[in-house]
Amino acid sequence: MMPMNGGRPPVSPERWQMAARMHRLHWRLKWSHCDTARRKARFLLRLGLQPVLAVARAAVGTRRYGREVARVAGVPRWRQFLQQCAIGARFFGFTPDTYYRYKIHSESYFGQLQLEVADQLFLTGALRNDGFSTFGASARRHWYPKASAAWEFTEALGGGTGLLSFGKLRAAWGQAGNEPPVYGTVGGLTAAPLLDGGWGSNFVTSALGQGGVYTGLSRAQPDLKPERTSELELGADLSFLQDRIALGATWYHARTEDAILLARVTPSTGYFQQLRNAATLRNRGVELSLQMRPVQRRGLSWEIEGTWAHNDNRVLSFGDTATEFVVLQGGFASATGAAYRGGRVGVLQGNDYARCGRGLVVGGVDIDAACGTGARKDALYIAADGFPILDPTLRVIGDPHPDWTASLRNSLNLGAVQLMALLDVKQGGDLWNGTRGALYSYGTHRDTEQRASCQRVAGRLQCSGNERVFGQDLLPGAVAGPGAGTAVPIGENWWRTGLGTSFNGVNAPFIEDGSYVKLREVALSYSVPGRYAQRLGLSGIGLRVAGRNLKTWTDYTGLDPETNVAGGTNLRGVDYFTNPQTRQWILSVDLNR
Repeated sequence: MMPMNGGRPPVSPERWQMAARMHRLHWRLKWSHCDTARRKARFLLRLGLQPVLAVARAAVGTRRYGREVARVAGVPRWRQFLQQCAIGARFFGFTPDTYYRYKIHSESYFGQLQLEVADQLFLTGALRNDGFSTFGASARRHWYPKASAAWEFTEALGGGTGLLSFGKLRAAWGQAGNEPPVYGTVGGLTAAPLLDGGWGSNFVTSALGQGGVYTGLSRAQPDLKPERTSELELGADLSFLQDRIALGATWYHARTEDAILLARVTPSTGYFQQLRNAATLRNRGVELSLQMRPVQRRGLSWEIEGTWAHNDNRVLSFGDTATEFVVLQGGFASATGAAYRGGRVGVLQGNDYARCGRGLVVGGVDIDAACGTGARKDALYIAADGFPILDPTLRVIGDPHPDWTASLRNSLNLGAVQLMALLDVKQGGDLWNGTRGALYSYGTHRDTEQRASCQRVAGRLQCSGNERVFGQDLLPGAVAGPGAGTAVPIGENWWRTGLGTSFNGVNAPFIEDGSYVKLREVALSYSVPGRYAQRLGLSGIGLRVAGRNLKTWTDYTGLDPETNVAGGTNLRGVDYFTNPQTRQWILSVDLNR
């Protein structure tokens, strides 16, 4: 009689357990709907003796988001209640608080296969399909594949021995999407203040308790697609001397297609801007890590961890050949962020003083000719009255991206006591100090303490005293032009009504180097001996005191080179009366049962 297993020799219990442990096929289907109720169903199918691990998931849901934009602190609860009611606005004249809410529907499916060969080669392939209500009507769903491979080559060498304890080579490629902003495809109405009256008040849409809305300033884009990033990553992980030294290196190259930017449109359309899939971007860089244990003994250990990273991003192209740059959201009137063709995303653009060698003609004056043949390129042009003049050309004035970043962590363990210190380093990266430019105009900055005596005569500001020479004791550097070397009075005529403040169009002089070294954290921890913790019915007690942002070493003249007025947008490097990082002292007690 033929055996039931088809004539094959019987499988031993040991082989069966090993095969069941190493070669299983898992199929999971997860369905979730997050609305007023939640429904979940799971299906688990197991098949033995298959050399792959497969996982599939599906998720359908609704994501709600609401945020309170403005609320006056210290308002009594009864008044807060009336503020939310029409009767409070109509009869008591209270201004209602401002809210905005949005809701996004999403539907995603995910499948993944994993293959393990000889305990050393690991292969993964995955496919994801996303659908979001923020996608344009032209393509409601999008596919995102990925694949990776990792080879622990020390296993092929018989395991880690001698100098090399562990070695792994890895490679990965994949695509990911970034969903469009909400309402970008449909537009909508808004109650936000319309236009800014400078130092005056805004034009609001509500009065005497009666609300109002108007069509938003952004034009709907019904064909908006998600951003798609394709990334290739190569790396290696090595350990030496029985894991006392570990090195990690990663190189990556990412290309983003259909990058979403807020482009300007002709005002005659009734709008000022429109979201568009307007750019192709590239990011590539290197990340390195080092871990060391110089001392590793019973009751005493010292660990050092360091990281170093460099990233370079570029705008490869825009949607049309005529566009040279696109202004980014979250900028400031005096130093706006922009993406330039061939340049980096988020560079700062603005105006500078007129300089030699730029081919400028300002007010009918050929600047290069007026500078003379011996003038240095980019020398500051000084007009006949002894003052610089404005270069009306909008140009890149700064790049907030660092040349590289690094961190260094030291940890010393002595019995139950641990001392840890962390340093963060950023080298390079420009920062626009708008605070300094504003304080110049207000006359409250230290640089303006010595000033000329100014008074208005026949409607004109006339100043005397505090004479200085541009290029020597003010804006030091090379100068040229008919007024070079002329001493002029410096006071309100320069700091407030002239080009000495960022309020009057010149932004480049307020660009500073944002490099820094920060003592990010110092922490001291103590683990209470177990016998004392057990007396309290606990398995362990931990005490920890830590300080964060304790010290900053920088040449930046503002409060903090890490500050950014644009918040979490793509724009960095803008400081305008922005709060610095807070210094914190933390005391914690951990009780474990």
